Amino acid sequence: MYPKASYVCPGFGNDPAHLAYDVDGVQADHRKPVAVHWNETGRMTTQHQRETWDTEYTNLVAMCPYHNRKKGSESNEYEHQTGPGFEGPL
Repeated sequence: MYPKASYVCPGFGNDPAHLAYDVDGVQADHRKPVAVHWNETGRMTTQHQRETWDTEYTNLVAMCPYHNRKKGSESNEYEHQTGPGFEGPL
């Protein structure tokens, strides 16, 4: 049985999944990197649509802070140009 306040961090790269503890921190990581979403469609959507995507639980996974930092944006660069349909915050 798992200790209280623990979760399984999926690891990253060659680091395997491991048991992590809430006291060490837990971070929500996007399965599909934010930079990829931005480049594909996010830069052409409204603020509300981007916020909805950003908090969609099916695209989030719990990771320990170490592996979330290690994963980062997986070397994806952000496209700096916005596209048609882009709306910023109100």
